Amino acid sequence: MRIGLSLLALIVLLALVGISSADPRTRATSSTGQVVVAASPVDVYAAMTCYAYWPYIFPEVKSVNVLYQQGSKAVVRVTTWTGTNQTLELSNDAQQRVIRFRERGRASVEAAIVFSAGATAQTTVATARYAGDPTRASADLESIRAYFAGMSAPNPRPSS
Repeated sequence: MRIGLSLLALIVLLALVGISSADPRTRATSSTGQVVVAASPVDVYAAMTCYAYWPYIFPEVKSVNVLYQQGSKAVVRVTTWTGTNQTLELSNDAQQRVIRFRERGRASVEAAIVFSAGATAQTTVATARYAGDPTRASADLESIRAYFAGMSAPNPRPSS
């Protein structure tokens, strides 16, 4: 049953991103991955959509500036420790626990991450597909997994 759910999550993910795996050009510049996270899907999704918390989740992120946010849509500027700025357009689906984003100015980089219930209580299977970046999915998923592995409290949101 778990294999069926994981396969279903991957099929949904491919449909959401709109990438055909039959195209060899897409496969060469894409990355996919899956990890089990030690937290509930609700907590993982909440942390991932609380953009101010990204510097705690992703070690390369120095800061995040929310330029626009209304409902499930957001535009954020991410600054890395090396001084690189990336502007991301996000479109999230809270009901399905899916985060989709693309890099503004680099239309060739699009991604989706699905957070589904794991095989045991308080675990999440995070499945990612990045088009236009052959290595980023595994790095981002490992950062998410490591962040939650180090958490001692169940609430991932920063205090205000």
